[in-house]
Amino acid sequence: MTHIVTQASPGWRRSASLPRAALSYVHGLVRRWRYWNSLRTIESLPHDIQKDIGWPAADAKR
Repeated sequence: MTHIVTQASPGWRRSASLPRAALSYVHGLVRRWRYWNSLRTIESLPHDIQKDIGWPAADAKR
């Protein structure tokens, strides 16, 4: 079991524990969100910067 640490006044304490399956699920969600966010950030860059970093979709845009 892994424990979630939360902030409590005046210090830190253990508040809850989650089963490994729940932690794995949450880790997967975070990983997919970071991947999506990275793609979104790259897609929002100007076309010339996308070409400079070698983004494949930049070739198909024009």
